[in-house]
Amino acid sequence: MFIWESHIEMPSYLQDRLVKSMSVNDVNTLVTTYTDLKHFTKVDGLMEFYSDIIEKMMKDIGMFKRCKYGFEIWAQYYNNKTLGHEPHDHFYGTEIISFNHIIKPSNNKCFYFLNDNFEKNYAGKQDTGHFYVYPPWRVHGVDKVEEEDGERLIVAGNISLFEYITLDGNNLVNK
Repeated sequence: MFIWESHIEMPSYLQDRLVKSMSVNDVNTLVTTYTDLKHFTKVDGLMEFYSDIIEKMMKDIGMFKRCKYGFEIWAQYYNNKTLGHEPHDHFYGTEIISFNHIIKPSNNKCFYFLNDNFEKNYAGKQDTGHFYVYPPWRVHGVDKVEEEDGERLIVAGNISLFEYITLDGNNLVNK
């Protein structure tokens, strides 16, 4: 279940900057910038790139003019030596939207959602440039990259709601 999706390829110069900033040479464990959410502010051009995508998405779903929001983003790198990513969700109270942007896909579909029976549902397209948005409470995970020299690079994030104006003009503030 996606709220919004699009095909948006990251320019190669930004991808090169991102990979260089992550030090992804010969890794055996998941490389993530999640522990340093300010990482993207250190990579020239990335925050602007994602600000534009998120603004377009918020306009398309009718939220841009009706709320104040913020977002956090991080990158994750996997290869056939990493184990993937255990099932988890992104909801901690203010998040209204989570997203994944596939920069470099693996040959096998890795990203999945879990249903109540813990059955995996592999999400739609998982090609270069696929950008998909889903509810932050959706439990999801990532399987191991299967191919010998396979790599997978994604950018993920959450959009949090700080203020929301209802259609009848009520202003709801998240305190």
